[in-house]
Amino acid sequence: MIRRFSRRLKRVTVDALRGTKRTPLRIGEQKASSWYDAHYAGSEEYRKHYTESVYYAGWTVICDRLLRHRVTSILDIGCGPGQFASLLSENADNVQYLGLDFCAEAIRMAESVCPTCRFLETDVFVDRNLEDLDYDAVVSLEFLEHVEDDIPVLQRIRPGTLFIGSVPNFPSASHVRHFTTTEEITERYGHLFSGFTVHKHLLNRAGRCLYVMEGIRRH
Repeated sequence: MIRRFSRRLKRVTVDALRGTKRTPLRIGEQKASSWYDAHYAGSEEYRKHYTESVYYAGWTVICDRLLRHRVTSILDIGCGPGQFASLLSENADNVQYLGLDFCAEAIRMAESVCPTCRFLETDVFVDRNLEDLDYDAVVSLEFLEHVEDDIPVLQRIRPGTLFIGSVPNFPSASHVRHFTTTEEITERYGHLFSGFTVHKHLLNRAGRCLYVMEGIRRH
């Protein structure tokens, strides 16, 4: 299995270097909630304080942007185990936050680590939270790369809403795509938002990074 994965990675990497396509690279596959239950339960990384997370630097940028926009209510799609929620709750006293995730273990961990925030175990592809709830900002951090129907989810965000998201430049077993340039991200998502921007934030000296995107959902 490891050999097949390596050969596949080499193949898509060569294609990217040739410049034949400017499309996101695909390595993994979309996983069920049971996979994430085991993933979160078996990893110490998700039990760390948010300041010890490899994503901490990128999260501080996103938190700062939300504060500068003076948002009052945030919907977090794919909130995970509550590390970003903890960061936000300690820096934004007057912001209402609701984290959504279809993974029961993630919600359990989030409620434990950040009891001042609200979390809901739900499937964003089935529920109507994006249509029915009140919010003036949506965040989606390391979620879009995990799902096939990323664009349909973003299309359901209420027009005029601030959106801030992040996606990685590296593969994973649960990543259905990842990106290698800011241009790829703009090509995929830019048409959905006005004032769309993408910035690269380095995670380590090996070259792993997060791309942080921002825009206002178009009418």
